[in-house]
Amino acid sequence: MKLRGFVSGILCSVFFLCIGAHAMILSSPLDYQVFQRSNKSSGSFVIAGQLSEPALELTKIQVKLGPRQPAQSDKRVLTLGVVQKGESHFNFKVRHFSGGWHRLDVRAVAGEKIVGQAVVEHFGIGEVFVIAGQSNSANHGEEKQKINIQKVSTFDGKAWRIADDPQPGASGRGGSFIPPFANELVKKFNVPVGIVSTGVGAT
Repeated sequence: MKLRGFVSGILCSVFFLCIGAHAMILSSPLDYQVFQRSNKSSGSFVIAGQLSEPALELTKIQVKLGPRQPAQSDKRVLTLGVVQKGESHFNFKVRHFSGGWHRLDVRAVAGEKIVGQAVVEHFGIGEVFVIAGQSNSANHGEEKQKINIQKVSTFDGKAWRIADDPQPGASGRGGSFIPPFANELVKKFNVPVGIVSTGVGAT
């Protein structure tokens, strides 16, 4: 039993060391994040993050971008730029992109070796709305509403999620007009919709 525990401990240590060696933290985009489009056909978004440790040599940041539907699985491969030796942060803007949800694969490559990688399963370019007001905007409705077209997400200040009631950031815990409103927007414009709710009841 002691030997088994010792071996398990070693395996766990090796596993986490391997994960750490290829760790990358993305600050943008976040899963389910929506970026405001700049016109009817496209917009831009930021790919930003940090390697787990400073680069030991010139390191390329490469990405694969593409829609999540299997029938449209071909992804564009881009080299966005480089992280200089001794640095760890990166920040690049991708222009002329549209729609969603899309999947993003990011990797850092030094020579022929992958030294960092991360995946964002859902992000999009569409319409972003900040909702403010009194109780009718702040989760004080009797019936909680749901998103029926899964292209609407809501932001709580740290993370995005599908925008079923209650909306994060607002004062109540009940229902709101936001899911039906956002469902209709997706039907009309066929783009992802992002919600930032800040309503407070009795104001």
